[in-house]
Amino acid sequence: MSKKWGAIQKYFTEWFPFIRSKFLEKDEFKVNDEFKSYLNDAGAPFTHPRKSRITLNDIFVYPDLKELNLQSEPKWELLQQKFIDYILENRKIIIIGAGYSGKTTLSKKIYSELLNYGITPVLVNGSDIKSGKEEKYLNLVKKCFIKQYHQNLWEKYNQFDKVKKAILVDDFNKARLNRKGKADFITTLDKFADTIILFCDDWFLSKEILEQVYYYGTAPFPEFKICEIRPFGYYLREKIIKKWLTLGAELTIDSDELIRKTDEMQKTINTIIRENLMPCYPIFVLSILQTIEAITPLKTVYGSYGYFYEMMITQALAKVFHKEDIDMAYNYLSELAWYIFSNNLLEINSLNLDTFDKKYESIYAMRVPSEKMRENLVKSGILDKLYGIYGFKYKFIYYYFIARYIRDHMHRKETENEMKKWIEKMSKAVFKEDYANILIFLSYLSKDDFIIEEMIKSTKQIFKDYEMCDLNKDIKFLETLPISPPEVIVENKDVEKSREEYLKVKDEIKAKMDEFENTEEKKETQIDEIIKFDSAIKSLEILGQVLRNFASSLKAEEKFKLAEECYFIGLRTLKIFISIIEENLDIFRDIVRKMIYRFLMGKKELDRRNLEKRVNLFIFLFILKFSYWFIKKISYSVGSKKLEKTYEEVLKKYNNLRSVQLTDLSIKLDHFTFIPEKQIIKLYEEVKNNVFLSTFIRLMIKEHFYMFPVKYEIRQKLCSKLNISTRDPKFLNIKSKKFKPKLK
Repeated sequence: MSKKWGAIQKYFTEWFPFIRSKFLEKDEFKVNDEFKSYLNDAGAPFTHPRKSRITLNDIFVYPDLKELNLQSEPKWELLQQKFIDYILENRKIIIIGAGYSGKTTLSKKIYSELLNYGITPVLVNGSDIKSGKEEKYLNLVKKCFIKQYHQNLWEKYNQFDKVKKAILVDDFNKARLNRKGKADFITTLDKFADTIILFCDDWFLSKEILEQVYYYGTAPFPEFKICEIRPFGYYLREKIIKKWLTLGAELTIDSDELIRKTDEMQKTINTIIRENLMPCYPIFVLSILQTIEAITPLKTVYGSYGYFYEMMITQALAKVFHKEDIDMAYNYLSELAWYIFSNNLLEINSLNLDTFDKKYESIYAMRVPSEKMRENLVKSGILDKLYGIYGFKYKFIYYYFIARYIRDHMHRKETENEMKKWIEKMSKAVFKEDYANILIFLSYLSKDDFIIEEMIKSTKQIFKDYEMCDLNKDIKFLETLPISPPEVIVENKDVEKSREEYLKVKDEIKAKMDEFENTEEKKETQIDEIIKFDSAIKSLEILGQVLRNFASSLKAEEKFKLAEECYFIGLRTLKIFISIIEENLDIFRDIVRKMIYRFLMGKKELDRRNLEKRVNLFIFLFILKFSYWFIKKISYSVGSKKLEKTYEEVLKKYNNLRSVQLTDLSIKLDHFTFIPEKQIIKLYEEVKNNVFLSTFIRLMIKEHFYMFPVKYEIRQKLCSKLNISTRDPKFLNIKSKKFKPKLK
């Protein structure tokens, strides 16, 4: 017998200890079919035109989370690592989230993820935690385990290594335990499982955690990390939009079409969500996406944007009110919002609410079931209740109902004058946050002539002594700053990756601005010019909203008047900014010089000649970037594919202004599906000897190449005609020509 055969025979006859596969270990405790169905349930009855049943996996995107650092002063820090890795590293975590933030959905996803990592979780609902005894706590865990797995496996699980066990408690804030009871419950769980994750609302954060830190200087549950679910930023919005658009079309959707559609929907969602009005949680984003693609036509009486808010509020009310009672709930909430606003209240206590209910009953000759009404409005997530104080849960709901009240009462004989006075007052003071937001929501709900005329009239008064900036003679003073034209280079970047980088930068800037606003003390008095500047921006946004919201139903003359005033206010404000720089150029140069000098102090490149070059370039780029931002602001405020004819009329009337030409070009690049090659080349040829304007156009085209798919032939042609350098190997080594045009 050969040695080889002997070795083979020995291998098959000799006994070896059985080693269980790690991949089989995770199936040792297999979730039953009923609970598996719950884990993959989307949590809301979403409808999609290409898929009959939507599962959680179809639409789930992990949110950003921030960790609360309680070492010194409480401070939030954004988590940088993958959340499942964070869980495996820390094991004990409290996850805080406001209503609709997606806590339950996140608990399901974490449950499934832990199973994949060989950890067997049990999900417990906080409202089921009642007793203060260890035995009953474990019985609750047992009951939940049996419901999620199988009764026969409990004893095995009970004796299982605690490192491989996890307890997830959803709505821990609903546990009927005091602070000591909650601590005892956690101690019991800690003996049983190594991983404990508690999901709580934001009330729990303020009442149970921050309050104790503030009064006693110690943090409760010190062994736990505390994280908060953040609203979706721009990057995550784009991610969930893509998931929605590719559903049922994974193998057929064109990549260029997907980018275009994603961008269009991102713009719509950004308009509806708005800054600090509606938290951008997945449920809201998905509801908007669902409505955009719904077959049912929108109610044009509300305008396209107003319908989205009505839909979301109706869905919330439908959870607790009968269909026939929803109209009454709308009317009640409109009256309540107006009562709070007109009486200058921030919130309302039970006593004031009783007074309001009596007044409401008197006006409408109907009895209000006060306790039931309040309970249902809190359950639906429309109102919030804390320590007996009521208020609207989210700002967008509050402003929506105030605007609705004004719309419904401005043509009633007994309230017409009062409502018109309010509209006039708010239009003149749009720098006030409440007034600006109410007018924006009013623009969603009504295209009444009086409202539009009053807004236009007030806007005309802002910087009324200034003409529109032309970005030609207005920047002639830059001729005193001898600079070479900055080289514009287009790299060979994948559009999707470019968009991802851009959106992440936007998120970082937004986070820093939010942090600054939270730490900066609000000044009661502001400089008059700053108030006007703020009013100009708000007025531009409001008039733009009216224009886009009713693009299909406003007459041509009305649309032109609105678009014209948007251009006017935007470009008048830009002129003010440039004028301030020009009038104070020497002071500004001195400030920039000192700043650059401090930055370059001790470095080789610091010499007087080099320093002055840097100062000149900084001022040039500063004005260029700010002008670019303003043109884009106008574009995003008024831009819509439905308004192409209106833009043509504005351009026709003001075609002598380079600023209007650039605004028109920006609108087409930002909102239309085609790229206007002839218009771009013609405009560039006219201004190519002007460093400022030629650089402006080239930057605009560069940004478009990075954000949208453009055919190779068009990219090549525009790069050649506009003297844009490229690092794309497919291009024939196009380089910008060496020329130094003068400012004209």
